[in-house]
Amino acid sequence: MSLLITLLITQGLLLLLFVNFAAYNYFYGLASLFPVRLPRNDTIAGKKTAIVICCFNESRVIADTISHCERLTYPQKTIIVADDSNDGVTQELLLDLCAKKGGVAAPSDDPNVEIMESDELVVFHRRRNVGFKAGNLKDLEPYLVAKGFAYIYVLDADFRPQPDALERCCEVIEADDSIAYVQTKRIAHLEQDWLMRCFGLTENACYLVDLPGRQVAGDMVLFTGCCALFRLDYLAEVGGFRAGSLTEDVELSNRIYLRGFRGVYLGSVVNTGEVAPNYRAYAKQQARWAMGTAEVARLFLWRLIRSKSLSLKVKLSLLRQNTYFATFVYLELFAFTTLLLIALVASGSFHEIDAAHDRVFSRLLQLQLPLTVACFFSHWFQLTISAFRIGRVRDFLFIPIATLISLSLLHTYFLANVRGFFRVRQGWYLTPKTNRQRIKVRVGRNWGMTAANFVSLLLFGGLFWLFSASTGDIDLLVAMWVPAFAFATAYD
Repeated sequence: MSLLITLLITQGLLLLLFVNFAAYNYFYGLASLFPVRLPRNDTIAGKKTAIVICCFNESRVIADTISHCERLTYPQKTIIVADDSNDGVTQELLLDLCAKKGGVAAPSDDPNVEIMESDELVVFHRRRNVGFKAGNLKDLEPYLVAKGFAYIYVLDADFRPQPDALERCCEVIEADDSIAYVQTKRIAHLEQDWLMRCFGLTENACYLVDLPGRQVAGDMVLFTGCCALFRLDYLAEVGGFRAGSLTEDVELSNRIYLRGFRGVYLGSVVNTGEVAPNYRAYAKQQARWAMGTAEVARLFLWRLIRSKSLSLKVKLSLLRQNTYFATFVYLELFAFTTLLLIALVASGSFHEIDAAHDRVFSRLLQLQLPLTVACFFSHWFQLTISAFRIGRVRDFLFIPIATLISLSLLHTYFLANVRGFFRVRQGWYLTPKTNRQRIKVRVGRNWGMTAANFVSLLLFGGLFWLFSASTGDIDLLVAMWVPAFAFATAYD
């Protein structure tokens, strides 16, 4: 009896955490249906702006990205490739492009850095990739200050910005001194296969639903790693990028808000980029994001709670962002307490429960199911709005599969959260990019995770059958995990 009560209480508490997360999904989804209006200063100041493209062994895409950046119509711009490549191909390609534009070698005080400059293109190359992407940007900051840049527009190596992106961002950032950055829309390029369409559908929901909803609600707007314009002086005031961070975007966003600045979302500026080319690459990318976010949660939890400068509303939205991937910790514990409950009920361990207690437990279980379903449908809610806004009928068909893919990464997310929170050393995983071509990308299988998913499939499948056979009922919570673990076992 005491074990049953403990399990039910545990599940109730976990469900409350999940309900809180789902409530934000519904709230931002509804808020995103309202138009976003940002103040604008129509007088463009014409301040020097650096378009900083972060690059690491990305010879397939970097020339294409530079070409699209050259089409930006803002006059006071310089394209700077912050390059950490060591493949012997990408750096030579960049130096050749710069030389064709009249580039010459420039002096550098850092022995790890070599610079080649032209009026239009600068190659800032580090010989050693120290501190990952954030370390790359951190080492670039003194160069940007010395050259008198006022703004930087940060891009990953695969993104194509729309031609007037800088003008539109400057109009917004110049209108309000509290704005440290303008995050713009990122849309995934979806023309490869059904898996990539599912990845893109999930990523698009962030920029078509979640961020617009935050902007309308006045909550924290996340810098998402690229496609954002920063005030360089504000960036310096908060300490710049922090080398070594796996999720430099979430980490920097926290420091900016704690300093009293903020970010805004400008959905009218669009950048198109790529998604992971296959399931294994997607799992590794998501693991890095989850691990880095868990590190940030540990670093900033008490600072946010103790902060007196943040409103309660913004503070709660920051805490929600920092625990975004921790939802899968709740789900992992919830799934396996459900497993234990079903095993105990199916084995007849609770036949001695009296009628009064049986009614209480039955009502608790009856309440649990609709709440859990409603929480899971909060993800569908955002994906549905996203698919509607993209305007492709086929995307609606991929919503169940996109949800299944998210659930299939349960163990991946859980382990990443644990490793991130306890600061287990982790390298950087660079998501492969193909320049929108049908190129087969090989990614090694994680055999340990495959084994964990297969064992989970056997456990949940076996108990689903046992419960159905012994009671004549179907437990939907158990049934939900069977296809998820089957998918993960097949594709990881």
